[in-house]
Amino acid sequence: MMKHRKLIFSAIANLLVFSAAIAAYSLNTPGTSSRTIEYPAQIQTGYDYKAVVTPNILYPDGGTVEAGRYIFPTITTSIPVHLKSTVTAGQEVTIKGTHAAELIIGAGEMWEKRFPLEQEQSIQQKGALVPLIDTTFTIDMEQVKGFILQVERETGIRSAIYTLDIAPNIKGTLDYAGIASAINVTDKLSFRFSFDQIERTSETTFNAAIPLSKTEVATNTFPAFGSELPLGSVRLASSAISAALLLALVLLHLSGAAERRSQPKSSAVDNIQRKYGSRVIPVTQKLNTAQKSILSLDSFTSIVKIADEKELPIFSFNDYMGERVTYFVVDGDCLYNFETSSRSERASGAKKGAAHDQAYAKS
Repeated sequence: MMKHRKLIFSAIANLLVFSAAIAAYSLNTPGTSSRTIEYPAQIQTGYDYKAVVTPNILYPDGGTVEAGRYIFPTITTSIPVHLKSTVTAGQEVTIKGTHAAELIIGAGEMWEKRFPLEQEQSIQQKGALVPLIDTTFTIDMEQVKGFILQVERETGIRSAIYTLDIAPNIKGTLDYAGIASAINVTDKLSFRFSFDQIERTSETTFNAAIPLSKTEVATNTFPAFGSELPLGSVRLASSAISAALLLALVLLHLSGAAERRSQPKSSAVDNIQRKYGSRVIPVTQKLNTAQKSILSLDSFTSIVKIADEKELPIFSFNDYMGERVTYFVVDGDCLYNFETSSRSERASGAKKGAAHDQAYAKS
Protein backbone atom coordinates (compact mmCIF):
# COMPACT_ATOMS: atom_id res chain seq x y z
CA MET A 1 0.00 0.00 0.00
CA MET A 2 2.78 2.41 0.92
CA LYS A 3 4.64 1.58 -2.30
CA HIS A 4 1.55 2.29 -4.40
CA ARG A 5 1.02 5.51 -2.49
CA LYS A 6 4.57 6.64 -3.26
CA LEU A 7 4.14 5.85 -6.96
CA ILE A 8 0.89 7.82 -7.09
CA PHE A 9 2.51 10.71 -5.19
CA SER A 10 5.47 10.76 -7.61
CA ALA A 11 3.19 10.68 -10.68
CA ILE A 12 1.05 13.54 -9.38
CA ALA A 13 4.15 15.56 -8.48
CA ASN A 14 5.54 15.17 -12.02
CA LEU A 15 2.22 16.22 -13.51
CA LEU A 16 2.16 19.22 -11.18
CA VAL A 17 5.62 20.34 -12.33
CA PHE A 18 4.57 20.03 -15.98
CA SER A 19 1.26 21.83 -15.46
CA ALA A 20 2.88 24.57 -13.36
CA ALA A 21 5.48 25.18 -16.09
CA ILE A 22 2.70 25.64 -18.67
CA ALA A 23 0.80 27.92 -16.29
CA ALA A 24 3.90 30.03 -15.65
CA TYR A 25 4.57 30.35 -19.39
CA SER A 26 0.98 31.30 -20.18
CA LEU A 27 0.80 33.81 -17.32
CA ASN A 28 4.05 35.52 -18.37
CA THR A 29 3.07 35.69 -22.06
CA PRO A 30 0.72 38.50 -23.19
CA GLY A 31 -2.67 37.28 -24.33
CA THR A 32 -2.43 39.31 -27.53
CA SER A 33 0.30 40.68 -29.74
CA SER A 34 0.22 43.43 -32.32
CA ARG A 35 2.18 44.00 -35.50
CA THR A 36 2.28 46.84 -37.98
CA ILE A 37 1.98 45.95 -41.65
CA GLU A 38 3.46 48.44 -44.10
CA TYR A 39 2.09 48.63 -47.65
CA PRO A 40 4.46 50.09 -50.25
CA ALA A 41 3.07 53.11 -52.07
CA GLN A 42 4.71 56.24 -53.43
CA ILE A 43 4.05 59.31 -55.55
CA GLN A 44 6.39 60.22 -58.39
CA THR A 45 6.11 63.72 -59.82
CA GLY A 46 8.09 64.77 -62.87
CA TYR A 47 8.49 67.96 -64.90
CA ASP A 48 9.68 68.17 -68.48
CA TYR A 49 10.03 71.65 -69.93
CA LYS A 50 11.20 73.19 -73.20
CA ALA A 51 11.61 76.73 -74.59
CA VAL A 52 9.87 78.37 -77.52
CA VAL A 53 12.35 80.86 -79.01
CA THR A 54 12.41 83.41 -81.82
CA PRO A 55 14.93 82.91 -84.63
CA ASN A 56 18.39 83.92 -83.41
CA ILE A 57 22.05 83.20 -83.90
CA LEU A 58 21.80 80.08 -81.75
CA TYR A 59 18.55 78.80 -83.18
CA PRO A 60 18.19 80.25 -86.70
CA ASP A 61 14.86 78.53 -87.27
CA GLY A 62 13.47 79.38 -83.81
CA GLY A 63 10.55 77.31 -82.51
CA THR A 64 10.47 74.78 -79.64
CA VAL A 65 13.91 73.70 -78.46
CA GLU A 66 15.27 71.57 -75.63
CA ALA A 67 16.00 73.67 -72.58
CA GLY A 68 18.69 73.00 -70.04
CA ARG A 69 19.26 74.66 -66.71
CA TYR A 70 19.49 78.12 -68.31
CA ILE A 71 16.98 79.83 -70.58
CA PHE A 72 17.51 83.21 -72.30
CA PRO A 73 14.46 85.43 -71.71
CA THR A 74 15.33 87.90 -74.49
CA ILE A 75 14.74 85.24 -77.19
CA THR A 76 12.18 83.06 -75.29
CA THR A 77 8.51 83.70 -75.84
CA SER A 78 7.08 80.83 -73.78
CA ILE A 79 8.02 77.75 -71.72
CA PRO A 80 5.87 74.63 -72.22
CA VAL A 81 5.94 72.49 -69.03
CA HIS A 82 4.70 68.92 -69.01
CA LEU A 83 3.62 67.89 -65.51
CA LYS A 84 3.02 64.25 -64.65
CA SER A 85 2.32 62.80 -61.21
CA THR A 86 1.62 59.10 -60.61
CA VAL A 87 0.86 56.89 -57.62
CA THR A 88 2.52 53.49 -57.64
CA ALA A 89 1.31 50.85 -55.17
CA GLY A 90 1.89 47.16 -54.69
CA GLN A 91 -1.85 46.53 -54.68
CA GLU A 92 -5.02 48.11 -56.02
CA VAL A 93 -5.85 51.37 -54.28
CA THR A 94 -8.60 53.96 -54.61
CA ILE A 95 -7.70 57.64 -54.90
CA LYS A 96 -10.04 60.58 -54.58
CA GLY A 97 -8.95 64.20 -54.68
CA THR A 98 -8.29 67.30 -56.80
CA HIS A 99 -5.47 69.09 -58.58
CA ALA A 100 -5.16 72.75 -59.50
CA ALA A 101 -1.78 73.65 -60.99
CA GLU A 102 -0.64 77.24 -60.69
CA LEU A 103 2.21 79.60 -61.53
CA ILE A 104 3.64 81.56 -58.60
CA ILE A 105 5.64 84.71 -59.30
CA GLY A 106 7.47 86.20 -56.35
CA ALA A 107 10.03 88.77 -55.35
CA GLY A 108 11.58 87.24 -52.25
CA GLU A 109 9.77 88.36 -49.12
CA MET A 110 8.43 91.52 -50.77
CA TRP A 111 5.52 90.12 -52.72
CA GLU A 112 4.02 86.99 -54.31
CA LYS A 113 1.31 86.52 -56.93
CA ARG A 114 -0.43 83.27 -57.92
CA PHE A 115 -1.86 82.58 -61.38
CA PRO A 116 -3.96 79.43 -61.99
CA LEU A 117 -2.81 77.30 -64.89
CA GLU A 118 -6.04 75.29 -64.85
CA GLN A 119 -9.39 75.09 -63.16
CA GLU A 120 -9.55 72.69 -60.22
CA GLN A 121 -9.89 69.16 -61.56
CA SER A 122 -11.26 66.15 -59.64
CA ILE A 123 -9.43 62.85 -59.30
CA GLN A 124 -11.23 59.55 -58.84
CA GLN A 125 -9.11 56.60 -59.88
CA LYS A 126 -8.57 52.98 -58.87
CA GLY A 127 -5.65 50.68 -59.57
CA ALA A 128 -2.07 49.80 -58.66
CA LEU A 129 -0.72 52.52 -61.00
CA VAL A 130 -2.86 55.67 -60.82
CA PRO A 131 -2.11 58.89 -62.79
CA LEU A 132 -3.00 61.97 -60.75
CA ILE A 133 -2.17 64.55 -63.38
CA ASP A 134 -0.67 64.35 -66.88
CA THR A 135 -0.92 67.75 -68.54
CA THR A 136 1.19 70.31 -70.41
CA PHE A 137 0.99 73.95 -69.40
CA THR A 138 2.46 76.88 -71.28
CA ILE A 139 4.09 79.78 -69.43
CA ASP A 140 3.79 82.93 -71.58
CA MET A 141 7.04 84.79 -70.91
CA GLU A 142 5.78 88.02 -72.46
CA GLN A 143 2.95 88.10 -69.92
CA VAL A 144 5.37 87.28 -67.09
CA LYS A 145 7.76 90.09 -68.07
CA GLY A 146 4.86 92.52 -68.59
CA PHE A 147 3.44 91.71 -65.12
CA ILE A 148 6.81 92.22 -63.41
CA LEU A 149 7.41 95.54 -65.24
CA GLN A 150 3.97 96.77 -64.22
CA VAL A 151 4.65 95.90 -60.56
CA GLU A 152 7.95 97.75 -60.72
CA ARG A 153 6.33 100.84 -62.26
CA GLU A 154 3.46 100.90 -59.79
CA THR A 155 5.48 100.16 -56.65
CA GLY A 156 8.67 101.88 -57.61
CA ILE A 157 10.53 98.82 -56.31
CA ARG A 158 12.69 96.64 -58.50
CA SER A 159 14.08 93.31 -57.37
CA ALA A 160 17.31 91.99 -58.82
CA ILE A 161 15.95 88.40 -58.79
CA TYR A 162 12.42 87.08 -59.17
CA THR A 163 11.17 83.50 -58.75
CA LEU A 164 8.88 81.47 -60.99
CA ASP A 165 7.33 78.30 -59.45
CA ILE A 166 5.00 75.76 -61.06
CA ALA A 167 3.08 73.86 -58.34
CA PRO A 168 0.67 70.94 -58.95
CA ASN A 169 -1.39 71.41 -55.74
CA ILE A 170 -2.62 67.81 -55.63
CA LYS A 171 -4.72 66.97 -52.59
CA GLY A 172 -6.80 63.91 -51.72
CA THR A 173 -6.87 60.56 -49.99
CA LEU A 174 -5.61 57.11 -50.86
CA ASP A 175 -7.58 54.14 -49.59
CA TYR A 176 -6.56 50.49 -49.38
CA ALA A 177 -8.73 47.88 -47.64
CA GLY A 178 -10.19 50.52 -45.35
CA ILE A 179 -6.82 52.15 -44.63
CA ALA A 180 -6.80 55.80 -45.63
CA SER A 181 -3.79 58.06 -46.11
CA ALA A 182 -3.68 61.71 -47.09
CA ILE A 183 -2.08 62.86 -50.36
CA ASN A 184 -0.61 66.35 -50.63
CA VAL A 185 1.76 66.94 -53.55
CA THR A 186 3.44 70.36 -53.39
CA ASP A 187 6.75 69.61 -55.16
CA LYS A 188 7.51 72.62 -57.35
CA LEU A 189 9.50 73.25 -60.49
CA SER A 190 11.36 76.45 -59.60
CA PHE A 191 13.28 79.07 -61.63
CA ARG A 192 15.25 82.16 -60.72
CA PHE A 193 14.24 84.91 -63.14
CA SER A 194 15.95 88.09 -64.26
CA PHE A 195 15.62 89.98 -67.51
CA ASP A 196 19.03 88.62 -68.54
CA GLN A 197 18.56 84.89 -67.79
CA ILE A 198 16.27 82.24 -66.31
CA GLU A 199 17.93 79.55 -64.17
CA ARG A 200 16.27 76.36 -62.93
CA THR A 201 16.89 75.98 -59.20
CA SER A 202 14.99 72.79 -58.40
CA GLU A 203 15.05 69.14 -59.37
CA THR A 204 12.73 67.92 -62.10
CA THR A 205 11.80 64.61 -60.50
CA PHE A 206 10.37 64.08 -57.02
CA ASN A 207 9.53 60.88 -55.13
CA ALA A 208 7.55 60.73 -51.91
CA ALA A 209 6.42 57.71 -49.91
CA ILE A 210 2.80 57.49 -48.89
CA PRO A 211 2.37 56.34 -45.28
CA LEU A 212 0.10 53.33 -45.61
CA SER A 213 0.03 50.85 -42.75
CA LYS A 214 -2.28 49.06 -40.38
CA THR A 215 -1.88 47.39 -37.01
CA GLU A 216 -3.16 43.86 -36.56
CA VAL A 217 -3.90 42.48 -33.09
CA ALA A 218 -3.68 38.70 -32.85
CA THR A 219 -4.50 36.33 -29.99
CA ASN A 220 -1.42 34.44 -28.88
CA THR A 221 -1.73 30.66 -28.94
CA PHE A 222 -0.09 27.65 -27.32
CA PRO A 223 0.89 24.66 -29.50
CA ALA A 224 -0.57 21.41 -28.17
CA PHE A 225 -1.44 18.09 -29.76
CA GLY A 226 -0.84 19.37 -33.28
CA SER A 227 -3.14 22.37 -32.92
CA GLU A 228 -3.00 25.95 -31.62
CA LEU A 229 -4.96 26.61 -28.43
CA PRO A 230 -5.92 30.14 -27.29
CA LEU A 231 -3.47 31.29 -24.65
CA GLY A 232 -6.25 32.57 -22.39
CA SER A 233 -7.88 29.12 -22.28
CA VAL A 234 -4.51 27.46 -21.65
CA ARG A 235 -3.85 29.93 -18.84
CA LEU A 236 -7.14 29.11 -17.08
CA ALA A 237 -6.93 25.36 -17.65
CA SER A 238 -3.29 24.97 -16.56
CA SER A 239 -3.82 27.11 -13.45
CA ALA A 240 -6.91 25.09 -12.46
CA ILE A 241 -5.14 21.77 -13.10
CA SER A 242 -2.09 22.89 -11.12
CA ALA A 243 -4.27 23.90 -8.18
CA ALA A 244 -6.15 20.57 -8.32
CA LEU A 245 -2.91 18.55 -8.46
CA LEU A 246 -1.43 20.52 -5.56
CA LEU A 247 -4.57 19.88 -3.52
CA ALA A 248 -4.36 16.17 -4.40
CA LEU A 249 -0.75 16.04 -3.17
CA VAL A 250 -1.68 17.73 0.10
CA LEU A 251 -4.62 15.37 0.68
CA LEU A 252 -2.52 12.33 -0.22
CA HIS A 253 0.18 13.42 2.21
CA LEU A 254 -2.33 14.06 4.99
CA SER A 255 -4.06 10.73 4.45
CA GLY A 256 -0.71 8.91 4.53
CA ALA A 257 0.25 10.66 7.75
CA ALA A 258 -3.10 9.78 9.32
CA GLU A 259 -2.73 6.16 8.25
CA ARG A 260 0.76 5.98 9.75
CA ARG A 261 -0.51 7.43 13.01
CA SER A 262 -3.36 4.92 13.14
CA GLN A 263 -1.05 1.92 12.73
CA PRO A 264 0.15 0.35 16.00
CA LYS A 265 3.76 1.11 16.81
CA SER A 266 6.20 -1.73 17.11
CA SER A 267 7.03 -2.55 20.73
CA ALA A 268 10.54 -2.86 22.08
CA VAL A 269 10.04 -6.64 22.28
CA ASP A 270 9.06 -6.80 18.59
CA ASN A 271 12.07 -4.76 17.56
CA ILE A 272 14.46 -6.88 19.63
CA GLN A 273 12.92 -10.11 18.36
CA ARG A 274 13.16 -8.92 14.75
CA LYS A 275 16.86 -8.06 15.07
CA TYR A 276 18.21 -10.54 17.64
CA GLY A 277 15.60 -13.29 17.68
CA SER A 278 18.13 -15.94 16.59
CA ARG A 279 20.38 -15.18 19.59
CA VAL A 280 17.70 -15.13 22.28
CA ILE A 281 16.78 -18.38 24.07
CA PRO A 282 13.30 -18.23 25.67
CA VAL A 283 12.66 -19.97 29.00
CA THR A 284 9.31 -20.81 30.53
CA GLN A 285 10.24 -20.52 34.20
CA LYS A 286 11.66 -17.59 35.97
CA LEU A 287 15.20 -18.17 37.18
CA ASN A 288 15.78 -18.51 40.92
CA THR A 289 17.83 -15.46 41.66
CA ALA A 290 18.06 -15.86 45.44
CA GLN A 291 21.73 -16.82 45.41
CA LYS A 292 22.78 -14.49 42.59
CA SER A 293 23.92 -10.94 42.32
CA ILE A 294 21.58 -9.08 39.99
CA LEU A 295 22.80 -6.25 37.81
CA SER A 296 19.99 -4.45 36.02
CA LEU A 297 21.05 -2.84 32.75
CA ASP A 298 19.34 0.11 31.08
CA SER A 299 19.31 -1.20 27.51
CA PHE A 300 19.32 -4.38 25.50
CA THR A 301 22.52 -3.15 23.87
CA SER A 302 24.34 -3.69 27.14
CA ILE A 303 23.03 -7.29 27.33
CA VAL A 304 24.34 -7.97 23.81
CA LYS A 305 27.72 -6.43 24.65
CA ILE A 306 28.18 -8.54 27.80
CA ALA A 307 27.04 -11.72 26.02
CA ASP A 308 29.56 -11.08 23.22
CA GLU A 309 32.43 -10.32 25.62
CA LYS A 310 31.80 -13.37 27.83
CA GLU A 311 30.57 -15.60 25.02
CA LEU A 312 27.39 -16.43 26.93
CA PRO A 313 23.82 -17.02 25.68
CA ILE A 314 20.98 -14.50 26.08
CA PHE A 315 17.81 -15.80 27.76
CA SER A 316 14.36 -14.29 27.86
CA PHE A 317 11.38 -14.75 30.15
CA ASN A 318 7.87 -13.47 29.28
CA ASP A 319 5.69 -11.87 31.91
CA TYR A 320 2.36 -9.97 31.85
CA MET A 321 1.09 -12.10 28.94
CA GLY A 322 4.10 -11.33 26.85
CA GLU A 323 3.88 -7.57 27.32
CA ARG A 324 6.95 -7.44 29.52
CA VAL A 325 10.01 -9.53 28.77
CA THR A 326 13.12 -9.96 30.87
CA TYR A 327 16.35 -10.59 28.99
CA PHE A 328 19.28 -11.88 31.02
CA VAL A 329 22.74 -13.34 30.87
CA VAL A 330 23.97 -15.73 33.62
CA ASP A 331 27.65 -15.49 34.51
CA GLY A 332 28.21 -17.79 37.49
CA ASP A 333 26.74 -16.07 40.54
CA CYS A 334 26.17 -12.85 38.60
CA LEU A 335 23.01 -12.17 36.58
CA TYR A 336 22.74 -9.33 34.11
CA ASN A 337 19.19 -8.49 33.12
CA PHE A 338 17.15 -5.97 31.13
CA GLU A 339 13.37 -5.68 31.34
CA THR A 340 11.07 -4.16 28.73
CA SER A 341 8.10 -2.21 30.10
CA SER A 342 4.45 -3.34 29.92
CA ARG A 343 1.81 -1.35 28.01
CA SER A 344 0.55 0.33 31.18
CA GLU A 345 4.07 1.19 32.18
CA ARG A 346 4.81 2.64 28.75
CA ALA A 347 1.68 4.76 28.93
CA SER A 348 2.64 6.23 32.28
CA GLY A 349 6.30 6.59 31.41
CA ALA A 350 7.26 4.83 34.64
CA LYS A 351 10.45 3.35 33.23
CA LYS A 352 13.06 4.88 30.96
CA GLY A 353 14.71 1.64 29.94
CA ALA A 354 12.11 0.78 27.30
CA ALA A 355 12.47 4.18 25.66
CA HIS A 356 16.24 3.71 25.44
CA ASP A 357 15.80 0.28 23.97
CA GLN A 358 13.25 1.41 21.40
CA ALA A 359 15.61 4.14 20.32
CA TYR A 360 18.39 1.56 19.95
CA ALA A 361 16.16 -0.97 18.16
CA LYS A 362 15.11 1.61 15.53
CA SER A 363 18.69 2.72 14.82
